[in-house]
Amino acid sequence: MTLTQDQLYKLTQLYAERVVDGMDVRDLCAFAIDTIVDNMSDYKESELLEELSHYYDNEELEELVESVTNVE
Repeated sequence: MTLTQDQLYKLTQLYAERVVDGMDVRDLCAFAIDTIVDNMSDYKESELLEELSHYYDNEELEELVESVTNVE
């Protein structure tokens, strides 16, 4: 069997839709978190902070950094 690029894309899309349809909210959240972490795993510190600065103001970003640097 030889599928065209368009057919491969459609098959992948159909598979993804079925996988997602079978997930509950908890599974979807876990998948989303894992995907984001995987996508950002090769970021350097400066790249990560730059990316986060698009979503958080300086105060919130400082709180996030502080939450991972403060050891109690």
